[in-house]
Amino acid sequence: MRASTTSKDPIRLLLTDFTKTFGGAPEHAVSLTKYLSLSGRARVAFLSPQLQLKERIESSGGEFVMLDLPDDRMRKIPSNNPLTKAGYLLKEWIGEEIPTARQIWRVAKDTSSDLIQLNNLPTFQRSGVLASRFLKTPCIATHQGFEQPSRSLQYILPLIDMHVAISRAVEQHILDLGVPRERVCLIHDAIDASRFHPAVEPVNFSELFQIPPGAPTFGIVGRIVGWKGHRMFMDVASLVLKEMPDARAIIVGDVSDGEAAYEKELREKAQQLGIAEKVIFAGRRNNVPEFVKALDVALHLSREPEPLGLVVAEALAVGTPVVGMNEGGVPDMLSDGESGFLCSPDAASPIADAVLRLLRDPELRKRFGTYGSKTAREGFGGELCAEKYSALYEQMLSSRATKH
Repeated sequence: MRASTTSKDPIRLLLTDFTKTFGGAPEHAVSLTKYLSLSGRARVAFLSPQLQLKERIESSGGEFVMLDLPDDRMRKIPSNNPLTKAGYLLKEWIGEEIPTARQIWRVAKDTSSDLIQLNNLPTFQRSGVLASRFLKTPCIATHQGFEQPSRSLQYILPLIDMHVAISRAVEQHILDLGVPRERVCLIHDAIDASRFHPAVEPVNFSELFQIPPGAPTFGIVGRIVGWKGHRMFMDVASLVLKEMPDARAIIVGDVSDGEAAYEKELREKAQQLGIAEKVIFAGRRNNVPEFVKALDVALHLSREPEPLGLVVAEALAVGTPVVGMNEGGVPDMLSDGESGFLCSPDAASPIADAVLRLLRDPELRKRFGTYGSKTAREGFGGELCAEKYSALYEQMLSSRATKH
């Protein structure tokens, strides 16, 4: 397809994401679309089942195309019986993968796409790989998480031309799956520096939540879902508030689908710990940068290693120091003893000690905030991310042209 264009023409990218819920992968798609469009080096068509992203993609300079996916996609195979499993897989490919591949093929043809980029785990976007093979169009997979090894995955991975890891932990994971080193590269997802920057005006917690002016605050930002570490946050909050009773713990984020019972459990735990009056459930907020800026300390406590955990870089970018887990993608963003503290996920006490150290030392918070903001904006900016992807696209298309 590229043969008919000049080297100065924008690359035509088909970006696909099968995610049906809000999260890091769709946010990355919006950010990448925005900065690729601003650079003028690529035109993006975004194929997704999330109609609520249409306005954001189009305002970012991209074209939104609705993807029709079965409601029960991504479910687990219900049986280990070989015949049952074989029948299920056959039904899945005939009823789901092939029709979805045809949708992608049709959109790629209509948009004259030069490249297909899968914006999530390859296992969940097999039809995108299939479409790229039909079209003989180069395929990139941005691994937004860790894959469970499987026979299906081993068939899919070699069909992908380039694998992009969003953190060093994900990069090593891809290599451990057997992908050759030359087909793996590291490109961190980007923050939106136009929203997350040190000049953000913080919200006034005293006015919003009627807490004492100047009360120390620490908080966690993200969807309320079990693996995000809110139980640990409650344990940490209990220890911090015991030492600093005038402080307040703030939870920013909405409840994920099916997690209402979990939120209820958290509220009951706060009651049991005797801290309910000092724990604020702020809910979902559209002005997240302003909320994070108002925190004295932000925490990232995911129970499972996060592939990246971009909320860490977002907090650092506005100048808020972070206490986070020393695993997954967090060490890529958080420099221990310079922009915050890295802790083991095993116990609440060391985490609480790190939070208390920061709450008690305004000068340390300021120093960490200044350093963290600089490194986050320099290392995780949208322009840098788009520049790296553009270079990758051009390299792949140039290599393909040479081969042909």
